[in-house]
Amino acid sequence: MFSGDEQKWAQCRETIKKLVAYKAALPAWLSEASLVTLGHIHGDPNPRNCLVSSHKANDIRLIDCGDYNSQGRLVSDLALMERDVKLVLMATEQGAPTFRELDATQIPEWCQAEHYSISKRLDYTPAFAPTSPPSVSRAYRLVGLVRERAKTVSGGDDKEGRHYFAALLYWTLDVLKYSPVRSTKKLLALYSAAEIIRNFE
Repeated sequence: MFSGDEQKWAQCRETIKKLVAYKAALPAWLSEASLVTLGHIHGDPNPRNCLVSSHKANDIRLIDCGDYNSQGRLVSDLALMERDVKLVLMATEQGAPTFRELDATQIPEWCQAEHYSISKRLDYTPAFAPTSPPSVSRAYRLVGLVRERAKTVSGGDDKEGRHYFAALLYWTLDVLKYSPVRSTKKLLALYSAAEIIRNFE
């Protein structure tokens, strides 16, 4: 959809530039106060901190709980999980092609899936996941499960999902500072961030 489309990538660049420009005002949806559901959060549920038994998928252990907060924003952990599914784990699973990393030829499919998932906001479910390529399909089925949970914890207080997508925007841009994350996925992080911003404008 957008791979090779210089105008679309230029728009993406301008959207991000506008957000981080010196003395630029935050978009209204990021600066307006609204209710958010608070509760127990891990604070850093990244793949290295989630231990799953290979024989019992529901037997999950969380470690490294230094950022635990009993009154944290529940959507924050979920947004971090979505980010990691897309920008850390996608295409690294057993049986994934090439170097167990996102194939650059899959960027158009990824962009299309991301554009659609952002447009649906908290109504995105596993049923909306693309059917191919396999790595993108698996990732977006998981994204659908995360969004379903985010919708539940947001309840009636945040039907638009502003808090969830503000957290997702933060964690998505945060991935740019990690050197192990491949440049292809950092490019996709910028695309994703721009999609979030534009969807709420």
